[in-house]
Amino acid sequence: MLEKHTRIMTAFSLPDWMWKKGEKHFRIKWENYAKDQGRNAFKKDRYKIEQINGDLKTHHGLDRCRYLGLKKYHLQTAMSAMAHNLKIFIQLLTGARFKPT
Repeated sequence: MLEKHTRIMTAFSLPDWMWKKGEKHFRIKWENYAKDQGRNAFKKDRYKIEQINGDLKTHHGLDRCRYLGLKKYHLQTAMSAMAHNLKIFIQLLTGARFKPT
């Protein structure tokens, strides 16, 4: 569904035995999926994004939704991202590191 509506390839990859076993149509689809250059380029940098998500979850409260509703959760994620970015900017400018206590 994500590929259909946004033309963004998903980030997961299947083992060889799963896509070689199916019908010809599915085999062709998964072969094209495995050869997609954009997806393979994204996989190389994916660990950087996962580190940021992990930090936001661990140190900025994104492991739990504090408020009900999509707009309120959007506000929570925006505030957490701003706090994370401020910590990075301060570290770049002053060299001071913020460690969780």
